[in-house]
Amino acid sequence: MDPKSPAPVMVSVAPAAPKMVISQLYGAGGNSGATLNADYVELFNAGTATASLSGWSVQYASATGTGN
Repeated sequence: MDPKSPAPVMVSVAPAAPKMVISQLYGAGGNSGATLNADYVELFNAGTATASLSGWSVQYASATGTGN
């Protein structure tokens, strides 16, 4: 190696991570006077990596405490 040449440098870069955000949530679907007839949740991945939703679930409870 030529002493005048710059030495090689090792750089470690962490892998990109998904950045999941709940961007919209509507829970009044089907209620009297509601704009929509169904509830929904919208997810947005603000990251650059693919996100797996494996194992994720949405749970709800009514005003009386029943639900899933």
